[in-house]
Amino acid sequence: MKKVFLLFATLFALGQNAFAIYDFYATAPSGQTLYYRISGGNAIVTYPGYNSDYAYYNYGKPTGNLIIPDSVTNGGITYAVTSIDDYAFINCDNGPQLGGTRLNTVTIPNTVTSIGVGAFRDCNGLTSVSIPNSVTSIGSGAFYDCSSLSSINIPDSVTSIEGSTFYHCTSLASINIPNSVTYIGWSAFRNCNGLTSVTIPDSVFEIDQYAFAQCYHLASVIIGSGVMYIRKSAFEDCHDITQLTCNATVPPSVPYTSTFAGVDRTIPLYVPISSISSYQAAPVWSEFTNYIGGTTENTATATVTISQITASSAHLDIVMGDNTSYFILLYGSQSTFVQNGLTTDAAIVNYVIQSYDSPANRLYNNTSRYLNGLTPNTTYCVAVVPFNNNGTAGMMVREHFTTLNETDPATVTATISEVTATSAYAEIVMGQQTSYFYLIYAPQSVFTQNGLTTDEAIINYVNQNYGSSDRNYNNVSGYMNDLTPNTTYMLVVVPYNSNDEVGTITRKQFTTLNNNGIEDVGEEEYAISSQGGRLTVSGAEGNMVNVYSLDGRCIYSASAKGTTVIDIPASGTYILKIGHHPARKVVVIR
Repeated sequence: MKKVFLLFATLFALGQNAFAIYDFYATAPSGQTLYYRISGGNAIVTYPGYNSDYAYYNYGKPTGNLIIPDSVTNGGITYAVTSIDDYAFINCDNGPQLGGTRLNTVTIPNTVTSIGVGAFRDCNGLTSVSIPNSVTSIGSGAFYDCSSLSSINIPDSVTSIEGSTFYHCTSLASINIPNSVTYIGWSAFRNCNGLTSVTIPDSVFEIDQYAFAQCYHLASVIIGSGVMYIRKSAFEDCHDITQLTCNATVPPSVPYTSTFAGVDRTIPLYVPISSISSYQAAPVWSEFTNYIGGTTENTATATVTISQITASSAHLDIVMGDNTSYFILLYGSQSTFVQNGLTTDAAIVNYVIQSYDSPANRLYNNTSRYLNGLTPNTTYCVAVVPFNNNGTAGMMVREHFTTLNETDPATVTATISEVTATSAYAEIVMGQQTSYFYLIYAPQSVFTQNGLTTDEAIINYVNQNYGSSDRNYNNVSGYMNDLTPNTTYMLVVVPYNSNDEVGTITRKQFTTLNNNGIEDVGEEEYAISSQGGRLTVSGAEGNMVNVYSLDGRCIYSASAKGTTVIDIPASGTYILKIGHHPARKVVVIR
């Protein structure tokens, strides 16, 4: 009988270890009931286990916005709250029998050092958790299937992200992995469909199996320089990855092709320039075909913009990145690059380092300049190799452009809009061959009186009366003000190319409205006025009156009966159509 009793006592003790019994409960600062057990003189947030299987499911869970206290008092003794127990808040998604409410947010005090296994698992209503820097350990599956969790901070006191910690957190849009983390566990971020980019810090040495598998919308991945192992299926089915960077000088060990299963092998893969050949020879890495020397982190960078391309010139803007000390500029025809074997980033960088990197060729500031003396109808290549303070080449930039045909004339396009009684809006866009242009506008009668009715006459007038200070070298947009009401105007644009040769003249006519903001279309038997956000139409009995916005939407339509007053919803120019009479523009100011 004694042996039987001892056996029962042993089983009872095992039950206590597997399903912790709470010692007391208290009300949290936010009003919910929390359960605690005492360990080592401190309080651990737990659940009312009662030694039954899965007891942590079978009690009313805290809901709403929970604030966990930094200390709790029971029986006259105050305990520091130092830990959140395994499964303490699992499935805080109470069903109908418990009110159907959910746990939404959690604030953890800076006395807590550990969050247990599965602590917040299946809390589908949880949207955010505030984790203090005091936390050094987050157990596996701690936030498993928290499908509403959109943001979380991992403090830099945490050294590892254990298996399944954020598995199926489908709303997680971003994650900041601190530089203290050395290990990312099995399925740690698996099926986090909201993630679009991830940066793995240099401190991490291992990315375990399935760590980011099925992150279907992950587009950009940066792998730190300290990573040595990337395990099986770590990025499996990440179909949307379009840019992959690995900063490690020695290619991380990738023993399984499934590590990047489903990832396009032709996407840009950024690696250190000196390591390209090592990656091309390494298992799995060798399957990628689009290697680019340089990495996207902690390296020299530059941006290149090419504009104002003509038959013999192009404008070049080069802006240095934050880590760039200087850069080397190389440009020439595409055929020259090909003839010299300069067809890859590595070949160009090696050529620059060996043959071109001297103080005389270094540029230490952002550059804006013209490339002149180019050959018409020819494709050119511009290559910029940036260097950091240590003289290490960074991410090379290549841009191509084709000069225009020498016979193509300078052109412009002109658009007139928002015509009122005293103003109109003009927008002028230069063509590719255009270096500058002259702009003239005046009443049509002035052009006629001065004999400016032909292109030849206008060109002669411009050459005789306009100088370099009147030239416009960029696209122009703005209002022409102080115009005369009910007057036809002419806008003329005369473009020139880089050789000062005149191009195709553009002319635009428009007629201002009358003083009432009504376009004059001739004698009519009805009267129209615009005042105070209303249109008033008189003398149009029996006719349909329609008002349209400039994009064609009908905002009013009715048969006129006596004097018709129409409320217009917003200031602007509208089209008024009365019966069979001509449509006219009207301006309404509210």
